[in-house]
Amino acid sequence: ESVGIGYGKGTNPTWVFEINSNKNEIRDFYLSAENTGEWTLSTDSDIMLIYKKGNQRMTIGIREGRSANTLIFTLNEIKN
Repeated sequence: ESVGIGYGKGTNPTWVFEINSNKNEIRDFYLSAENTGEWTLSTDSDIMLIYKKGNQRMTIGIREGRSANTLIFTLNEIKN
């Protein structure tokens, strides 16, 4: 379910979702190679995963809440 300010347009789109899965389930899903395609994991921390593909970076942030968790995706271009 999409919540808050979530938009997927422009050069640096962001999507925000509320999800009932716990943090470990979310992390395990996105750490699985079958769910990330051609993206390569570059940063793995407790609250976020950062993947790279070509000149793009995708950040997956996880924020734990009382009744549900928030999942935030941000896609941006890597500037050299």
